[in-house]
Amino acid sequence: MSVEEELEILFLPPDEARDQENESEGVRVFDPAKGEIDLGETIREEMVLSQSPWVLCDPECKGLCPQCGINLNEDTCQCSVREPDPRWDALRALKDE
Repeated sequence: MSVEEELEILFLPPDEARDQENESEGVRVFDPAKGEIDLGETIREEMVLSQSPWVLCDPECKGLCPQCGINLNEDTCQCSVREPDPRWDALRALKDE
């Protein structure tokens, strides 16, 4: 699998990072006493965040029914669509903004 992603990450010592923390995303703290920066964890985090959480076989895929698991590309199911719990409406509204 090939991934092409542009990253902008700034590594600062702890005293300088505190000043920048709220101003910019991508600011990372490093320990100057170590003499080197391990990029492994930073790159892993960025790779995970760059990937889509939904894996589809192709963009036209209808997926599987969440109730019965039938392949909706091949068949239709008789599952009823449940009405969402109205107690979550306030959070749903925030998601739609």
